[in-house]
Amino acid sequence: MTQSLLVKAEFFLEALTTQQRTCPHCHSTALHTVARKFRVVAVQNCQSCGLFFTSPVYRPLFFSNLYEKRYRGEGSTTNLPKPDLSAIAGDLGRKPLQVVVAVCGRFHGFQLAIALQQHGVLHTLFTSYPAWGASYFGVDRQRVRSLWPVELTRRLGFRSAFGLQQFDAWVARNLTEGDLLVGWAGGCLTSLQQAQRLGMKTVVERSSSHIQHQMAILTEEYARWGLHFEPNSPQAIDQELQEYAQTTAIAVPSEFVRQTFLAKGYPAHKLLYLPLGVSLQNFYPEPRPEPVPFRVMFCGNLSLQKGIPYLLQAFSELNLPRAELWLVGKVLPEIRPFLARVAGQGLRVWGKRPQSQLRTLYNQCAVFCLPSVQDGFGAVIPQAMACGLPVIHTPHTGGPDVVRDGVDGFCVPIRDVEALKEKILYLYENPDVRQAMGQNARQRAQTALSWEQYGERAIAAYQQLLTTAAP
Repeated sequence: MTQSLLVKAEFFLEALTTQQRTCPHCHSTALHTVARKFRVVAVQNCQSCGLFFTSPVYRPLFFSNLYEKRYRGEGSTTNLPKPDLSAIAGDLGRKPLQVVVAVCGRFHGFQLAIALQQHGVLHTLFTSYPAWGASYFGVDRQRVRSLWPVELTRRLGFRSAFGLQQFDAWVARNLTEGDLLVGWAGGCLTSLQQAQRLGMKTVVERSSSHIQHQMAILTEEYARWGLHFEPNSPQAIDQELQEYAQTTAIAVPSEFVRQTFLAKGYPAHKLLYLPLGVSLQNFYPEPRPEPVPFRVMFCGNLSLQKGIPYLLQAFSELNLPRAELWLVGKVLPEIRPFLARVAGQGLRVWGKRPQSQLRTLYNQCAVFCLPSVQDGFGAVIPQAMACGLPVIHTPHTGGPDVVRDGVDGFCVPIRDVEALKEKILYLYENPDVRQAMGQNARQRAQTALSWEQYGERAIAAYQQLLTTAAP
């Protein structure tokens, strides 16, 4: 109750302050508040002379300076000090882009929200993380709406479609404004429909291949090993297909994912191609022992989907002296029999490790390998590259979108043990090539794969979507 009263008082004070302002150019009181930046600075537009300007909301001791940017026609702007309003006021009088991000869990939703926030276009982040948790990762706490009980139940092991439905319905109830909603596939149908009722455009993030393609290839993979695959429920698949059909666009992280949608007849113009990024502040080379031991590293769930049996077979058959295979990630029960067959052959299984420890592990290895059968975009690939490792990958990982074949690493076909053996052996026998490729990979990550660059690409795609697509 107290918190509710404080929030109402906050908005009352905010409205009171902004409504009493007059235009600094013509002194008109016909002002329209078009955005609020972190609830402490209002972006206002004078209806009389067309001036856009920012002003303090209710903390004048901290935000006492008034910044202006005048829009009287193309090229006619005043030269005033920062902050630059172009990021929040748009071009030539257009209302600033306001993006709502709704993600149950985290995925790359927080990185997207932070990038949008840095450009002044994040309206709200709806998340199942507690607000302080989102704030810890760098999202402005006052931009966060949290339904933390859903995350709590997920962390306790109760992962179900019901939790996603709860989150989706909660977002829909609390979604009242914005230009564009970004939601995650499989858990955004209700909020997507609410956004469209409000006249908003919508983007569905799909990090894996088309749901029908994913179910088919995994069913096939499990059958190859004599195992049964339990696909998503027909209801969950149907809901995701409805999301595909109803959204304005779908964001795909790789050409592999894009092609699976095209193969299902999805229109190319409704696919936003947005490869993911990496935090260059968290992943970078560290001093390594000389000579670096030849260690091949994998990071991710140890599963059939990730191609672990093929990597284990390749490494075991090579039987290289003074070589190790490090597997970092949660071990799924389906993989335990495969591990038992090669135990003691230079194999080390680390289990699941927090992100904060991954940089140290990358930097103790010589090569990174992601042999996935189905993986929309392996975020571990740019992480390994940023740490200076050459990458061996398959075309179903997003690797071809960021790794230059023969320059930063190698692409091998899925399920191809001989190709894996060939590339691992080549890098084992040619340390100079391995080192050069690692340096190339690091440079590639620095120049093209940061989260900041990902955010810029996303914003450009959203702006284009708003100008060309129907709701």
